[in-house]
Amino acid sequence: MRDVGAGKKVKIDKKWRIVIPREIRKNLNVGDEVTVSLDEKGRIIIEKANDWRKKLEEIKAIKLHGDKSKIRLDAAKLKGRYEGKNFENN
Repeated sequence: MRDVGAGKKVKIDKKWRIVIPREIRKNLNVGDEVTVSLDEKGRIIIEKANDWRKKLEEIKAIKLHGDKSKIRLDAAKLKGRYEGKNFENN
C-alpha cells in the first residue's frame, strides 16, 4: 500500500458523506465499489473492493495449450485415476 502521509482532514456532511481527496481518488473511477471497515484501533479503512467479475473474465480468457493426442481419455479411465486405481490396461 502506498503511504499517503498523515492524511487529509475532511468533514462529514449532514447525510454522512465525505469527499475523498483528489490525490487519493486517482486510482478510483465513478461507479467503483469500496469497502469500509474499522481496524482494531478504531481507524476507518476504505479500500477499493475486489472486482470479482473482472477477475472471472480474465480467467475465462486464458487459453490452455497441450498435446491434443493426450486428451482422449475416457471418463471411466479418468475416474479410476482419481479413486487411486488405474483402468488404462483394461
